[in-house]
Amino acid sequence: MRSWFPETLIADPMIITDENGRAEKRLRVADSITTWKIAAQGNSVAGHIGSGSADLVVFQPFFIDLDLPLSMTRGDEVVVPVIVYNYLETPQTVALTLVPDRGVTLIGGAEQQVQLRPGEVKRAEYVLRADEVGEPSIEVTAVAGDEADAVRRSVRITPDGDAEVRTQGGRLNDGETVVAMPLATGVPGSTELLVKIYPGLATSAVEGIDSMLKMPGGCFEQTTSTSWPNIMVYQYLMATGSEDEQLLNRAVDLLRAGYQRILTFESPTGGYNWWGNADPGNRILTAIALWQYADLEGIIETDPAVANRHRAWLLEQQASNGTWPAGDALHAGNESLGEDVLRSTAFIALGLHRDGQAQAAVNRALDHLRPAAATTDDLYAVALIANLFAAAAPEDAALTTMLERLAQAGVAIGDDQMKWTFSGNSWTGARGGGAPGEVEMTGLVVQSMLAAGAHAERTMKGLTFLAASKDAFGNWYSTQATMNSLRALVQAAHAATGQSSGTISVLLGAEQVGSVVIDDNNFDVHHVIDLSSHVAAGNDQRLALRFSGEGTLMFQVVGTRYEPWSRPPQQVGSLGLEVSYDRAQLRVGEILRMNARITNRLAEGQLDQVIVSLATAPGMVPLGDDLERLVSAGAVQRFERSDRQITLYLMGLQPMQSRDLSIGLQATRALTAQNPPSRAYSYYNPQDGVSTGASLVTVDP
Repeated sequence: MRSWFPETLIADPMIITDENGRAEKRLRVADSITTWKIAAQGNSVAGHIGSGSADLVVFQPFFIDLDLPLSMTRGDEVVVPVIVYNYLETPQTVALTLVPDRGVTLIGGAEQQVQLRPGEVKRAEYVLRADEVGEPSIEVTAVAGDEADAVRRSVRITPDGDAEVRTQGGRLNDGETVVAMPLATGVPGSTELLVKIYPGLATSAVEGIDSMLKMPGGCFEQTTSTSWPNIMVYQYLMATGSEDEQLLNRAVDLLRAGYQRILTFESPTGGYNWWGNADPGNRILTAIALWQYADLEGIIETDPAVANRHRAWLLEQQASNGTWPAGDALHAGNESLGEDVLRSTAFIALGLHRDGQAQAAVNRALDHLRPAAATTDDLYAVALIANLFAAAAPEDAALTTMLERLAQAGVAIGDDQMKWTFSGNSWTGARGGGAPGEVEMTGLVVQSMLAAGAHAERTMKGLTFLAASKDAFGNWYSTQATMNSLRALVQAAHAATGQSSGTISVLLGAEQVGSVVIDDNNFDVHHVIDLSSHVAAGNDQRLALRFSGEGTLMFQVVGTRYEPWSRPPQQVGSLGLEVSYDRAQLRVGEILRMNARITNRLAEGQLDQVIVSLATAPGMVPLGDDLERLVSAGAVQRFERSDRQITLYLMGLQPMQSRDLSIGLQATRALTAQNPPSRAYSYYNPQDGVSTGASLVTVDP
C-alpha cells in the first residue's frame, strides 16, 4: 500500500565527508512514482566550492493514482478520478476497488473494471460525499493478473460553519482551577476542547512547532515576521537534539524559501520596500533585513554582499545627531514607527546592533536617545529605546530610569498577569488599547526587563499574560505581536533556572477525563489533552484543572465550535464585503466568474493592509491572468493562492469607497459543493472583520 507522498525527501545543511571526500546518507524513498531532483553543494577545508545534481527515478510499469482534493466541506459531493497506468507490453484487464474510511460515503459501486492496451493510460471515476468532519483516508487497489498496486490518500473534511474560538489561560498553582468554557455544539462532530499544559517558558514559545513552520507571504513585514519564527524553531530543534528529521528538513526548506523571498523586496533606490516594486527603499525594513540575516548565520548560506550594500545604504542616511529621519516610503503613510524620529532611530539602531557591523552608528544613536527618552510621552518609543539600551548599553543609568517608568505603567489583570498599553498605533498600525497592540507592547516591555534582569515580578506577570493571550493556533493574532511574544518567551526560557513537576488532573463535570505527570523526562515539551470526544452535545460542563506538585505551570484552554452557515452574514464594523457569482451551474472546463466588492464603511480615515480571503469550492482554479490584472491595475498590491483560497492584499481604501474585484474560476472536476464564506479583515487589527454567506455550485461532467 503506497501511502507516503512527501514533497521533499531530504534537506541536510551539514554532511561531513571522510578524508577521501565521501559521505553516505541513507534515506527512505517516498511512495511517489516520480523523478526526484537531487542537488548538492559542498566546500573543502581550503575553501574550494563545488556542486552537482542528479536524478533519482522511481518507477514501476503498472500503477494507479488517486486524484483527491486536498479538502472538502461537509456535505460536498465530488467526482474523484482514479488514473490507471499500463506501461507493460501486454494489454491488461484491471479490477479497481475503492474503500473509504468512515466519514466519507461512496455513491455508487466500489468495483470497476478498466481495459488498457499496452502503454495506455485511462481514468475511472468515483463519487464521494463528505459526511463527517475529520481527515479520513480512501484506499484504492488495482489488480491485473499478476500485477497489482494500491494507494491510500487522505482528505481533510472541514465543517460547514464559522469557527467561534474561545481561549482562557493563566498559571496553575497547587490546588484546583475552574475554567469557564461555554461550548454548545453547532455543526455535528466539529466541537473541539483542548487543554494545553506548559511546564516551562520554552514549551510555551515553541508550542505546535509544526504549525509554526510557515511559508512566508504578504508584504515585506509579513514575510520577515512569518519567516523569523522558522529560525527560532530550527534553533530550538537543534538545541534540544531533536531527531525529527522531516521537521528539520522542512524548517531548512522554509528558511531558504524565506531568504529568497526577502531578496525580492529590494528597491532599485537601495534598501527594501514593502511590495518589491519600484518604490523607494524604507530604512526600517532594511534594518529588519540586516537583523534577520544575522540570525540566519550558521543555518543557511546567505550572500554577505547583499547585507554589505544595504548596510552602507542605511548608514549613509544617519544624521549628524545620530538619528534616522522619519517618514520614508511608509506603508501607505500609516506606520506610526516611521512617522516618529525616536521610534525610527531606536528600531534601526537595534537592527544594526543585532547585525553587529556598525557599532559606531549605534553609539551615535544612543547618545541622541538617552536624553530624548526622558522627555517623550510616547511609551511605545520608550519600550523600543529600552530594548536598544538593554542590548547595546546595559550598564547605562538611563536604562534603569526607562524600566522604572515602564514598570509603573503596567496594568494588572488579576493576581498573576500584567499587560502594557499605549496611545495611538504601533508601527504596523495595531491599536495600542486592545489586542493585538497590547500584546505587541507587552512583549517589548518584557524583553527589555528580561535583558536587564529587572522587575522580576512584573516580568513574570507579563510573561503569563503573553502565554494566556495566544490564539487557538499557538500564535498571537498578528505578525509583530507574535514576534515580540516569541522573543520574550524564548529569552525567558534561556534565563530560567528552575522547573516545575507534579501531576495535573483534568475534570469535566465530576469525571476525570485526563491527566499529565510532569517530571525530568518531559518538562521540556508542552502537553495537549484533547477533550473533544467528551464534550456532550449542547451541554456546557464544568471544567477544572487540579495541580499537585512543586512550582507553577502555565496553561491554556481552547474551545472551538462552529456556527452553521445558515445564518445570514452581518455587515458591521469598518469593512463591508459582498461576493457573488455569475452562475451556479457549469461544466468541467468552463469559467465561473467571482465578483467581490470590498467597502470602507468609515466616514473618515483610509484603510490599509486589508486582507480579502476569497474561498472556493474544490477544484475551482483561479485564472492567473485575472489576478495579475488586479495587481497591474493597482486594485490589489499582492495575491496568494492556496487550496480553495485566494488571498488579496489591498491598500489605500478611502472613506466610503468600494473596490470591485473580478476573478475567473475554472472548473477542473465535477461536483456539487459549497463555496464557503469569504472574509475581509484588517491585518493588524483582525477584530475589524466581516464575512459573507456560503453558496452552492454544481459542476457537470
